[in-house]
Amino acid sequence: MRILFLSFPYASTQGGGERYTEQVVEGLKRAGHESALAASSEALLTTFKKRGWRSYSAWCGVEPVTPFSAALFPLTIIVFTPFLLLLLAWFRFAHGMKAVVCLSFTEKLLATPIARMFGMRVVWTEHLVAGRSLRLNPYRGWYVACARWADVVTVSEAAAKALVEVGVPRGSIRVIFPGVKPVETVIPPPGGNIIGVISRLSREKNVSLALRAFALVQKELPEAKLEVFGDGPERTMLVRLAAELGIAGATTFHGFVERIRGAGRFDVLAVPSLKESFGMAALEAMADGIPVVAARVGGLPEVVVHGKTGLLVPSENPRAMADALLELLRDPGLAARLGAAGRERATSMFAEDNMQNAWIELFSSP
Repeated sequence: MRILFLSFPYASTQGGGERYTEQVVEGLKRAGHESALAASSEALLTTFKKRGWRSYSAWCGVEPVTPFSAALFPLTIIVFTPFLLLLLAWFRFAHGMKAVVCLSFTEKLLATPIARMFGMRVVWTEHLVAGRSLRLNPYRGWYVACARWADVVTVSEAAAKALVEVGVPRGSIRVIFPGVKPVETVIPPPGGNIIGVISRLSREKNVSLALRAFALVQKELPEAKLEVFGDGPERTMLVRLAAELGIAGATTFHGFVERIRGAGRFDVLAVPSLKESFGMAALEAMADGIPVVAARVGGLPEVVVHGKTGLLVPSENPRAMADALLELLRDPGLAARLGAAGRERATSMFAEDNMQNAWIELFSSP
C-alpha cells in the first residue's frame, strides 16, 4: 500500500512524536508499504531527507491550538481547503496513495473528509494527552466528528482515556506503544552519583523540579552531578535557576544531542514532567539498564512500574523526587535490580518490532 503522511504543526521540534513517526515508516517499508510525506514540519522533513524517503515541503496555515490561531482558522479553511483538495487528488490519482496518516490538528480537521471522499483510508496519530488546547477548542466538535472517519492511534492508555473524555469513540482508538531498540551491551553506570535529565526544556517538561530536587540531593551527597540534555524556550531560565540554587557548578547543560543512548553515563534518570503522554526518555533509559525516577503523570506509570522497574513520585514535589534519587544513589544493589528489570520490560513489552508489527497489522486489516 502507498501511504501519505501529513504534518502541518503549529511548531516543529524534534521529539518523541517525530521519532515515533520515523519508526512507523521504517516498519511499514520493511513490510513492503511505500510512504511519502507532505509537511511544514522541518523536523520531519529533515528526517525523511536523511533517510532518503520521499518528502514534499508544503504549508497549510496555522494549526488552531491557541486562541489567536483558532481565531485565524476560518481564513485557513477558506485558503487551504482548495489546496488540500488538489494535493490529495494528486497523491491519490497520480501516485496511487490509498491511505493518509494525519499527524497534527489542521489536517485532521481539513484533510480527513477530503481523503474519505477520495476513497482513502485515514489514520490519525495522537502523541499527547488531550489538554486544554483540545478540551476548550472551538473546533472540538468538528474534531470528534472527523474522528469517526479515522483509525485513531494513541501511544498510551492515558492518552486514549483523555480522548474518550473529549468525545472520541473508544472504538475508534487503538493504543500502539512506542518501541525501543535494545543496545547490544549494557555499559555499567559510572558510579559517580550522576543524575541525568533528557528532555525538551519547556514548561510541561518541568525540568525546574529536577533542579530543585538535585539541590536537595547535593546537600546530602555533595559529590553528586546533574547532566541535562535537551534544549528549548526555558533554557535561559533553568540556567539562572541552577545558579540561584547554588548548583551551577555541579550542573551541566549539554543542549540538544541527537543520540546519547548506550553510553552508560548516568546512575539514574529523572523524568520530572508535568504532562507526559508516554515517556520515551524513560523507556530508552530502561532499555539501557538505567533506573528511572519519574513523576506519576500521564502515561509514565504504564512505562515505569513503581518499585519493580523504577520509582514513581508525586509531580511537583522536589522532596519526594530527591528522596527517590537518594535511595537509588545510596543503594547500588537496588539500582541494579531496578535497572535489570526495566531493561527486561523495555525490550520485551516495548520492543520496536512489536510497535512496527502493530502498525503493519493496522494497514493489513480492513
